[in-house]
Amino acid sequence: MQEPRKTRAKDWNTVEADDLRPAGNGKDCFYCGVPLGSLHHEGCVIRRCAGQYLVAIRKNDTGEIRIYRHDIAWDDTSMYQWTDGNYGCDCNRRLFWYRAAGDEAEEVICGETAFSVLYAELPDGTRIEIDESPERRGEKP
Repeated sequence: MQEPRKTRAKDWNTVEADDLRPAGNGKDCFYCGVPLGSLHHEGCVIRRCAGQYLVAIRKNDTGEIRIYRHDIAWDDTSMYQWTDGNYGCDCNRRLFWYRAAGDEAEEVICGETAFSVLYAELPDGTRIEIDESPERRGEKP
């Protein structure tokens, strides 16, 4: 099982000392330039990547399904990432499948049939079909 995320003293919206980064000026968020103690800009990588959602990944030859916690917020590029982007191939899906159980993945030749991503479950409980979505089947949603 994956380790839980570390908590922050305030929240992921407020600039904390860890957000300043060594290459920064020591007073402002390295990414969005907002001063320590203020709210990150809406599009700041710290704020955007603070979210998380669950992904159900099936190993197709055994049918075993594991739930992987993906530590980034779901956004308008997420579906693309899981279908046609970097997470759409077996080598990356295998890594996520093994990590969901706290294991290290063995080496694998890239392909597109060994693993399926059934759905993503957002923090509000919304489930989004991925490999079996209407879009993937060529239908209009």
